[in-house]
Amino acid sequence: MSSVLSRNAKLQTMFTERFGERFRTVGEYYTAHANAVPIDDVSPWLSELAEELIAEPDMEVSD
Repeated sequence: MSSVLSRNAKLQTMFTERFGERFRTVGEYYTAHANAVPIDDVSPWLSELAEELIAEPDMEVSD
C-alpha cells in the first residue's frame, strides 16, 4: 500500500492512522472491502451517452 499511497502524503497519513499496518497490499485491502462499493457495468449506455455528448451544442462563450 505504501507505494500507492506515497503519491499523497496526507492520504497516506490518514490511511495509516485509520488502519495501521493491517493492509500491506492493495489486494489485502480489496479483499476486506470488496463489497463496500457495488460496481455496475455501464457499457450498455456508452453509445447513448456518446450520442448525447456529440449532439450537445458548444456551450463555450466567445470573447
